[in-house]
Amino acid sequence: MKNKVIAIMCAFSVGIASHAIAKGKTDKKCENPKKEIKVELKSRIDYRCKGGTVKVAYYNLSDRSLEFAKITLPSEMDGVELTLARVITASGFEYTNGSFSWKGKGDTATLDVPVEDGRKETKYRCKRVQTELAGTQKP
Repeated sequence: MKNKVIAIMCAFSVGIASHAIAKGKTDKKCENPKKEIKVELKSRIDYRCKGGTVKVAYYNLSDRSLEFAKITLPSEMDGVELTLARVITASGFEYTNGSFSWKGKGDTATLDVPVEDGRKETKYRCKRVQTELAGTQKP
């Protein structure tokens, strides 16, 4: 609310601000009323899949404008690391980058991968084996 009030005050003071700028005076509150956005770790979850363990770290931005996941596949499962953005679903969760999709509900998840004709197919079916919530990590 305070930032909205400051923004409104800044908008209505354009004429005064122009005069102040001409005289070399500015109001520091009007320069940047927005807070710095930070990346916050929500949790780390290990999933057991055929071929190895997939490690997933779930993050969001401090203003909650974006949620994303960093998914690390073991070398037995291509050994790639993916960064996928969360998308809205009716139930469960889904993270995607347009090509790969990590989705699931409860303790199960799947990784869908692109195939030659532009479709996606489920390559890995996984089950959660360990959860580490943010703030409980060991140093």
